[in-house]
Amino acid sequence: MVGAGPFGAKTLSRLYYSSDRTEGLNCCTKMTKISWAESTLLAAEGARSPGPDVTRHPVPGLPFGGAVRQFLRTSASRLRSPSVPAIAAAGPLGRLGVCQPGLRRSPAVLPWAIAQVKCERRIYVLKKLVCLTGVLIALAFIFTGLAIAQTPSPTAAISQQHLTGPGSSTGIKLTIPNTLFYGGDGNPANPNADGLWANDNSFFGLSGSVYSPFIIPKTSKWNLSGLFANLEYFPTTPTVDGAAWAIVSLDKNTIPPIATTVCSGIDSAPVLTDTGRLYFGFYEEFTTAVTVGGCTLRGGSNKAGTEYWESITVLTSVDQLAYESNVPDTPPPFSIGTPEPIDDSYFYGPQFGAPVFVNANTQGPFHVFSAGVVGLASK
Repeated sequence: MVGAGPFGAKTLSRLYYSSDRTEGLNCCTKMTKISWAESTLLAAEGARSPGPDVTRHPVPGLPFGGAVRQFLRTSASRLRSPSVPAIAAAGPLGRLGVCQPGLRRSPAVLPWAIAQVKCERRIYVLKKLVCLTGVLIALAFIFTGLAIAQTPSPTAAISQQHLTGPGSSTGIKLTIPNTLFYGGDGNPANPNADGLWANDNSFFGLSGSVYSPFIIPKTSKWNLSGLFANLEYFPTTPTVDGAAWAIVSLDKNTIPPIATTVCSGIDSAPVLTDTGRLYFGFYEEFTTAVTVGGCTLRGGSNKAGTEYWESITVLTSVDQLAYESNVPDTPPPFSIGTPEPIDDSYFYGPQFGAPVFVNANTQGPFHVFSAGVVGLASK
């Protein structure tokens, strides 16, 4: 390992170590080639003090990088020679702590090598800091991207936004007088909690409506005075211009189903009441109620009664998101009247890939919706 030269030294090639230059955070490399200056010092030490080769762990348990450091502490002083000038410390580059590769082949190698090792280590630490800075910047971009990804955006279903915020409820139970039918309360804490777009928004140029079923019992007659649906809004102080409502019948023997409008209208001042339920950490739920007039429905003579579908679509012209809440719990909490038929709701949203009536469960876990019918029943 030791060759001829002014101090019996030559460059030790292909030597690697993993402890000295990889102390702390090793963000760029795991193995680093030993420098020429360190090779010179080790070779010179081997020539002056024959014995165990420091390149092969001279102290039990001390790795090669540690041997270099131990050598510099204990042996550097006797390698210094008054006849050898301290070349590495001279000149403006030396004062700035910049290594001088142009002096590497000077015969006055040992004082230069000692200073060179120190200089190279300073540069090595600087490289580590630059690398660490790059890692931190990359992490900042990643977390910024995650933050952006957590911002609500217009999608057919809220679950498509991949929000991870918590759901909560204050436990408020709202009672609307003369409710003939109600699908039940949503549950923000349920993993299947979701909302489906029920918004005609001119700001985004997106329109979609949810049609959820209800059944009027045989021989009954309902004189409707209102409809309501629990909608999840963001921003949480809703800005609504009005709400379009409709009652339809469906011919499900055709594909897609054909809808026939029974009653419809627009309420320019729907009533919004906070339910106390917060979905995904962003969406506040409001019962959105509209006034209905001149709409009478009959249960008919069929033993199972007659099925209709109701829809409330808010009208918005600003950056306002609105989704109708599903009911993920079984049985549906606080439901009223004949239970809502499961998996019999429909979604219509041309801009969301649904230019015809499609089953709502094709958009997510939409088996039952949180909507209701208000009025008076008679025979």
